[in-house]
Amino acid sequence: MPIEFNERPIGQIDYITNFTKFLDIPRDRAIRRIVMRFLIDHTTGGVAPTYTEDNILNVIKKIRLVLNGNDNKFNVNARLWYYVEQFEKETVVHFIAPTSAISTNAVAEVVLIADFAQDRTNEDDVSSLLPARRFASIRLEIDWGGTTDLATANAPTINVASRCLVEIREVTGEDTILINDQPQTKNLDDMDFTDIREGMDTVPIDANYGSFDNSTLKKNVIPAPAQIRTQLLMVRDQTAPAGNKSNALVTDIKLQKEVGRTRNFLQRTFHSLRGEQKVEYALETLPTGIIYLDYMDKFINGIINSGNEGDIKFRFLTTGFVAGQNIDIFTRSVEIPFVRLT
Repeated sequence: MPIEFNERPIGQIDYITNFTKFLDIPRDRAIRRIVMRFLIDHTTGGVAPTYTEDNILNVIKKIRLVLNGNDNKFNVNARLWYYVEQFEKETVVHFIAPTSAISTNAVAEVVLIADFAQDRTNEDDVSSLLPARRFASIRLEIDWGGTTDLATANAPTINVASRCLVEIREVTGEDTILINDQPQTKNLDDMDFTDIREGMDTVPIDANYGSFDNSTLKKNVIPAPAQIRTQLLMVRDQTAPAGNKSNALVTDIKLQKEVGRTRNFLQRTFHSLRGEQKVEYALETLPTGIIYLDYMDKFINGIINSGNEGDIKFRFLTTGFVAGQNIDIFTRSVEIPFVRLT
């Protein structure tokens, strides 16, 4: 029987200011996709708000999928997730901005999708399904922010009607695979899946750096050991509270293996690499301050970070330093066994 899907709503995660709320995910069948529709119900006062850059995304401070109570399969803020979606789906994500009209109630909206697939645009890719039956619990957690995340002045009230509506796509059929060159059907519950993990890290910019030497701004590539599939870099200026994205702070990027035999993976100027991605990902417009790196396009199995943390590093050249600037790094990876040479 070919692959079949069942799609259904499973509940909602209510908004509470500066609080973590969660929803237990059903474990009936393997899951291909979780769709999160965030609705930020808000009421403005008598003066128009001054919204933060990316406004409602800053209110969704973290999204986590937690397996068996303590194992984070993904742990990323909505702001990074939004831009990862944009590059990988090659279009602007569904987004309705908050209103600037005074004394008005409105609902801002964004839809974010967690795809359990190696090729997120291939609907039939079941290589990395979430095998829900194998876990004692699966919990989707949202860390909610507050009005200071939404606006820097004249902030609207975020109403209790705000919420995240959650729907899932489950796999109900079987998969046809080749065994000894012969097609056979196999129950998906019996198959092995690639365990993709998604997380984020932040690098504080602490000075101006002008050459790729030992004084360069450095950042270990993590996790290790792991196969690094994709990364997204977001450069943030010091503007409070969340920091506006900037094209002016990082001038050059280098990624290299520095332990054992040195290997240079890339060395590019920020603006050249960013400009190239407009065509590569067929985007309507390029988001400010964002670099997307798809290692599966450039290397057979992505970047194999098979040693210890610190074996592979980013090095950044920076300019215009002011305290409070940062580089956020999203990483999608697959765990690989640690192998030590003896």
